[in-house]
Amino acid sequence: MLKYYIMVNAQEWLENLVNSKNNEKISTKEEIKKTEGLIIKEQLEGTLDLIDFTNLRYIYVSCQVDVKQFEIINRGEQVEIILNSWIDIIVLFAEKYENSGKTKQQKWEEKGFSYEEVKEWFEAWGGIFPTNGFDLYDWLKNEKKVDVDWVNKNVKNKENKEKAELIMELAKEHQECLRIKECGLCPECQQPNTNPNWCQPCNAKHYQAEFNNWTSGNSKIDEFIKKSQLEATNMFGPLEWIPYERFSNVEYLAEGGFSKIYKAERKEGAIKKWDKDKKEWQRGSVTKFALKVLSNSSQNVTEDFLQEISNGKIVVQKGLATIIPCLGISRDPETGNYIMVIIYSSEGDLKKFLLKNFSELNFRDKIKQLALIANTLLKIHSQGLVHKDFHSGNILIREDKGVFSPFVTDLGLSRPANENVQEKIYGVLPYVAPEVLQNKPYTQASDIYSFGIIVYELLANAYPYPKMDDTNLALKVCQGHRPDIDKVPVPQLLKDLIKKCWDADPEKRPNAEELVALIGSWLENKTIEKEEEYNCFSKSTPYQMHPMTVTTSKPINTKLITEQLQKLQDSRQLDLTLDLTQLNLSEDNQEQSSLQFQQEILPK
Repeated sequence: MLKYYIMVNAQEWLENLVNSKNNEKISTKEEIKKTEGLIIKEQLEGTLDLIDFTNLRYIYVSCQVDVKQFEIINRGEQVEIILNSWIDIIVLFAEKYENSGKTKQQKWEEKGFSYEEVKEWFEAWGGIFPTNGFDLYDWLKNEKKVDVDWVNKNVKNKENKEKAELIMELAKEHQECLRIKECGLCPECQQPNTNPNWCQPCNAKHYQAEFNNWTSGNSKIDEFIKKSQLEATNMFGPLEWIPYERFSNVEYLAEGGFSKIYKAERKEGAIKKWDKDKKEWQRGSVTKFALKVLSNSSQNVTEDFLQEISNGKIVVQKGLATIIPCLGISRDPETGNYIMVIIYSSEGDLKKFLLKNFSELNFRDKIKQLALIANTLLKIHSQGLVHKDFHSGNILIREDKGVFSPFVTDLGLSRPANENVQEKIYGVLPYVAPEVLQNKPYTQASDIYSFGIIVYELLANAYPYPKMDDTNLALKVCQGHRPDIDKVPVPQLLKDLIKKCWDADPEKRPNAEELVALIGSWLENKTIEKEEEYNCFSKSTPYQMHPMTVTTSKPINTKLITEQLQKLQDSRQLDLTLDLTQLNLSEDNQEQSSLQFQQEILPK
């Protein structure tokens, strides 16, 4: 195991130099004279005198070493010092043949590799080595299974074999150095943190030591919380069991489709990291939380529902800060219903934000909001997940130093906590894709449709549809009815993008990656078509929504919708059949009847 940031006297290091080939100490002057290369891994200080290394050609300096801490003297002009990044070794290893006038195949065969093998390497990276050495090393290690044994087996040329071994060795160091630079060292085990201020092995032990100090009263939930704590790789990963009595100033806020939402305070903030000196968890300063009391959960919380909570944690642990994670679980002592504890968002959801701030938001403000929402959706989809309930009520707005940012919540949680995934379809109907309304499963393309509706709502300052009976609205959507984006004064290219998101064919909708790229391009433009016109429209157009509109998730009767669609289709065929039977198709007036047929049928 490497020792990081331990200072070693340069001359002492030189006197104890070990031959990397046989792992034996270089002691005689003859051995020193024959040495062609040095590898410096330790952090040196003082003066490194190389006067006796007469045949030295190169010095490889590991990325963890700061060369400013020591001075190299008496090195010949022929000695090349290769600093910091192992990618420089790759350059030496590969690109020195660029101008040799030989074919690519000859160049690689001279290195001792077969052209076919190396061709795979290059094709995987578009013909070039990437500038990010970690990605290449990870690919070589995991996909190609390249290690020292592979090198010994496949590389015949002695000189290149040594360089190849060096590449792999320094690449591994490079990976760990990156972790140290980004995450720091754990103060307990002195190894690189898993994430900033978080050492997964050490923190797992601290959590495990507390397992006997709490219980939810439900073995399934206990195991779920414990698993999250043992596997957490950053502060967003673990859940806590939080006794209800630790909350104060509990205040009712609203009722959702399958839960009631309360605001509450707690003396302790969420866990941030382990305090080695105090031997306790260091907590954040945020003490206001939202309590989501899950309806019908007193007797049973399904594994499917817990898995959806876990999916949200997975996305957050991948470095996504624009999802509101579940921080802990509690239980209402009166009803016995379980509670999800999340961070409180003072600005409420997107609808409430627009109602309050419509006159303050210009076109660029809204494009920034959409870019963040699209990026969050991309992160969700990149993990192979589907949100399944993507609407403006599940986009919460948080304010930080005057900046308002959207955060997505309720990832896949649009159903009662005691019901399995496959039993019913739930959602807020105006945001549900037509294929889902017709009893097809939710897909990532369904989320894209919902995103398109959200874009309309944000730009139009209006709820997607006026008050309409759910079944009639569902039938109209399945028949192609959409909000009227053409009345909103935004650039035509943006209207076209929204309409693509609404396409009845899921295959024709853009994916989340395309959305991020397209919306991001708007932010880069200094001048945008219709920007001033839209700003005037937005500031003078209050958010519009029918007062009786239901905006919470509820069951959708997809069976009834598909039956009604079939009846409509059958009735049209019946009308057409009746019209045909009433036509007089005698030979004398056949031509006249043909014209009458066209005139009567076409409007239908």
